[in-house]
Amino acid sequence: MIHFNEINKEITLDGSTVRWIDGEFHAWGETKTPEGVSCTCRRFFTPRGRLREEYVFTNTTDSLIGINEGDLGIWTPFNDSYASSGICEKYNCHAHIWCGGTSSFVNCLAMSGKAPHLGLVLTSGNISSYLCERRETSDDRGDIMLLSAPFILIPGAEAVISWEIFEHSYDDFFSILEEYENYVPIHSPYFTFFENENPEILIKNEKRELQNSLGYFKENENGALYAYQVLPEFDLLVKKRCEFIKTHQQETEGKLKGAYTVFDNETGQRIFEEMPRPNHNAGRERAGMSVLMAKYLQKHYDSGLFSSLKMNIDFILRAYFNPETGEVFNMFPRDNSRRRIYNNAWYATLFREMYKLTKDKTYLEYMCGAFYDLYSHGGENFYPLNIEMCDSIKCLEKENMLCAKERLFNHFKKNADFILKNGTAYPPYEVSFEDNIVTPAGDICAQMYELTGEEKYLAAAREHLEIHKIFLFFQPDARMHGVSIHHWDDFWFGKRELYGDTYPHYWSSAGSLFYARMSNYESVEKDKFLRIASAGIRSCLGCFFPDGSTTCAIVTPYSVNGKKGQFIDPWANDQDWALYHAILFDEEFGI
Repeated sequence: MIHFNEINKEITLDGSTVRWIDGEFHAWGETKTPEGVSCTCRRFFTPRGRLREEYVFTNTTDSLIGINEGDLGIWTPFNDSYASSGICEKYNCHAHIWCGGTSSFVNCLAMSGKAPHLGLVLTSGNISSYLCERRETSDDRGDIMLLSAPFILIPGAEAVISWEIFEHSYDDFFSILEEYENYVPIHSPYFTFFENENPEILIKNEKRELQNSLGYFKENENGALYAYQVLPEFDLLVKKRCEFIKTHQQETEGKLKGAYTVFDNETGQRIFEEMPRPNHNAGRERAGMSVLMAKYLQKHYDSGLFSSLKMNIDFILRAYFNPETGEVFNMFPRDNSRRRIYNNAWYATLFREMYKLTKDKTYLEYMCGAFYDLYSHGGENFYPLNIEMCDSIKCLEKENMLCAKERLFNHFKKNADFILKNGTAYPPYEVSFEDNIVTPAGDICAQMYELTGEEKYLAAAREHLEIHKIFLFFQPDARMHGVSIHHWDDFWFGKRELYGDTYPHYWSSAGSLFYARMSNYESVEKDKFLRIASAGIRSCLGCFFPDGSTTCAIVTPYSVNGKKGQFIDPWANDQDWALYHAILFDEEFGI
């Protein structure tokens, strides 16, 4: 049952410890209106025990008042913030927002993954976007205001925005929405299509064919919004991206010769900055460009691209990796004054893919060196993201590098056992609690199950998957469908440096691969897991464009702290891991 505290403006549910509302700057139900518009709120419970709120906006002047986007809204400060995992799993929620016009909703999922959860469905009015006011921290999404679509209010007239708030169990969320006349069910396994496909979706259970031309399209179905995108055929998309990296993002002379760098699509300039923002250097996450190139060339050899990659590898060996010791460096040149062991697994991945490309087992020695460096600096008590244990072991077996295989397996097992011992008490890293902590926890356990056959690891992986699934939801939008919430990446990786929700975010594709891996062990839910994985993988490709250019962040809110949002950041930075993950998914399951 739902309860509302009129004094504190708090919503609670029986059987839940979650504090669904927690405004730092604004209380629930505060409104923003232009001059001359007043607002009253009527709040009551329906016979079904649901909380109904009706906000009545009145033009108190003798003149027409035009309401533009951003002028009128209602504060809904859901408690979507990250403290320790223990606090998050007890008190906090993920707020999955869909500003779908007359068919808008919010799905608030308890961070524990355990029901009951909270839902909001629009019953009158039109919600077109949302804004945020927040502190500049990766650990708090901020206070959220749902914004009305533009309209004109004549003198003395009233406009109503109303919604109902309800309890749900997760699986029944959409069926509850369908009880409401305003809601228009718009469904598809995914909203990202390739040019060689025939895009179609279901609207009110009827097939609707979509235009098959390249681009991202926002559509309006009698007031209900949805968005889809059509991309070039998958192999062509990857080819164009690799060619763009070679042509536009590689330094060809000087101390950075060979480096793949950040690229500014506005100015056409390559960017390199080491301090104070190593997220703009030519190492760290930028290794994703090298990994993508190595993976692509394994099946689509091109001498020009291979020469580019070889020059890049030479740079990495000079700047970010010591082949003799295996040390992975965080900053240029070979600088570990601020060590960051996230980098190690990424360079290990690069060297493994280089081995597969060249058949030169020297790269396996480099791979092992990167792993040994990881585990000699606390890696066994760490949650390394995008670590591939199974394939690393297979490659060592193939080359009969049995001592290295045994040593590496022992490290992997100690790493998995540390995660197993912690359960869902996730330690804080660069963000206190995020999908990129949950994803490696589950994926490492799943891989250790594959390597050992011990059921305890599979049980742990399943537990992490239940936590992971509530980071994402299935809004009818190609950039959001099956994608986890991230709200700090433009600040750290983009040119605009603005906090705020970024949809899609490329690391969400790592979670999609976790789902795909788990499908191998779940016969009953295999198809469901693959649909979720495919949806997320495809949505993450929304960062890439037909000419091979790309963006590190698409900032979704209308505004953040008064700064305009709803933009595609000009910088290409760290997003190429999504394309690499898509190739991996395509190889095993078909994209």
